[in-house]
Amino acid sequence: MFDRILFPTDGSEGAEAALDLAAALASDHDATLAVLNVADTTRDSVIQVQGEVVDSLEAEGERIVAAAAERLRDRGVDVETEVLQGEPYRTIVDYANSRAVDVVVMPTRGRTGLERLLLGSTTERVLRQSDVPVLTVRPDDATVRYPFEDVLVPTDGSDCAREALEVACGLAAAGGADLHLLSVVDVASLGADVRSEFQVEALERNAASVLETASTEAGDRGVVVPRGCQPRAGCSQDGRH
Repeated sequence: MFDRILFPTDGSEGAEAALDLAAALASDHDATLAVLNVADTTRDSVIQVQGEVVDSLEAEGERIVAAAAERLRDRGVDVETEVLQGEPYRTIVDYANSRAVDVVVMPTRGRTGLERLLLGSTTERVLRQSDVPVLTVRPDDATVRYPFEDVLVPTDGSDCAREALEVACGLAAAGGADLHLLSVVDVASLGADVRSEFQVEALERNAASVLETASTEAGDRGVVVPRGCQPRAGCSQDGRH
């Protein structure tokens, strides 16, 4: 499913926490793991003082990717490393799009202080701009395990949701995970004045149709979704429970 995985890292504690998942994915899919560090040349100090400052950033980047690569090679992972200059989120997105990357693995944030704000901002921008699937990892979540046991796909039947379903089916099939399909009927958006039983029922029927279509598409990809309760307005709709 994945032939090439991108792991952007700034050497922070949060980035290190996501490395194990990226390595597990690469090992399971016999994929190449590209470790990327971006020397952030958009900061004021770097713009004002070229040369030595940039060289220092690149040297630090080389140290970071080399340390990550050593850990990965010890686990038998095929690794590539690169340090590039630029604005982090743009450089990550451009790299993923131009190097045939199948998935980007990133932490959601650093743990504390300025690191948390900067890392979170970069990940959010990559999520919004990337055409490549992005798998985010909470650095303080000790429950993340791979292979996954349960994969959740919230869906509204849109093209984006169908693309997410395709990736989720691949992950579920690879690890034997249970696939959960969720469609939410948002009755609050109707407003008190226009909300009616007829409108809610129509939304429920649409949600049920979306889930049925998604379940069929999952089945076509070899993933069985256990059948469960019918959708209800105002609550999550689970294809399993």
